[in-house]
Amino acid sequence: MLATTDDRLIDRWSGATLLATLPQLEAVLAQGRPVWYVTDGERLLKRFEDGFARAVLERFTVARADDSARVLRFTGAPPLAATSWITPFMPVAFTDWLTLTRLAHSQAAPGEELIVRSDWIVADNEDAPTISVQLVSEDGERPAATDGLLAAGVINPGQAEGTPIPDTKVLHLPPTLADGLYRLEIVAYSPVDGELFAPPTPVTWFWVGAQPAAPGAPLSGHWRNGIELLSTSDLPINLAAGAPITVRVRWQSVAPLTSAFTAFVHLQGPDGAIVAQDDHAPRHGFWPTTGWRPGVAVDDDFTLTAPATLAPGEYHLLIGWYDPTNGERVLLDDGRTALELMHWTAP
Repeated sequence: MLATTDDRLIDRWSGATLLATLPQLEAVLAQGRPVWYVTDGERLLKRFEDGFARAVLERFTVARADDSARVLRFTGAPPLAATSWITPFMPVAFTDWLTLTRLAHSQAAPGEELIVRSDWIVADNEDAPTISVQLVSEDGERPAATDGLLAAGVINPGQAEGTPIPDTKVLHLPPTLADGLYRLEIVAYSPVDGELFAPPTPVTWFWVGAQPAAPGAPLSGHWRNGIELLSTSDLPINLAAGAPITVRVRWQSVAPLTSAFTAFVHLQGPDGAIVAQDDHAPRHGFWPTTGWRPGVAVDDDFTLTAPATLAPGEYHLLIGWYDPTNGERVLLDDGRTALELMHWTAP
């Protein structure tokens, strides 16, 4: 209950000044004194400015949790690193009652903390799930992970009534973490029996260390689903029988992609038949097109082997995309089914 004194809102029972904004909260915490915060999930989530509840959850620990009241104690830790929300971000439905609506993370570096912030919509009649955030490398290793109740159990879904519930997880990255491409996967499960509500779900991709330089041969291609080819590696001037052909490419999308497409590089012989090919989802499935963000470069490699015997005539190296569910090719803006990267003439 609130009262007013000296033009200040105070708690009627304790006489403490009401903290309603982030600057007010930070001013109190900066004094370096022990701070206790008594609240309930509904008030914490709904009666303060945006970001207040998340700051409390990040800088306080739960000292006591009754049916409704929560007694929180300031840890004395400094604020966590700032993050920016991923935009655009397509909400991820883990179940029909649990949806991830926003996601942000700090820069990942060996030996440092990786801060992962998220917002969740949970049906009122469900219990708070445990959220596990895991760092996954391209070779399938999981060098860092952390688990915990959604919002540390401070805010119950029934108290949120459809309002997004904030959650923050901190992963401690090993000093030996290698440079490369990684993704974050989230697992939501029951804190009672460990039952998974959904399989581990990838939610974002990023590089640790510098992303490799772009292939050096600019080549523009635009597909009707919004995928663009930005550049490729240099290709051999002559086609040699039995020799490998390696093609490195850089893609990006101009809009979010809701379908998982497969890319292909085909070597077409003089009679129009495919004599060598490499078809795979981006990064061999590690970074599917459904996880691409507009304007973010995606590098990939294709390797083919030319036939041991080359019939005389024209050979064409083609690149493109198709829907793996039906084999239907994605058309380029000009209506072609593939883009030519190179052609050779075998004597």
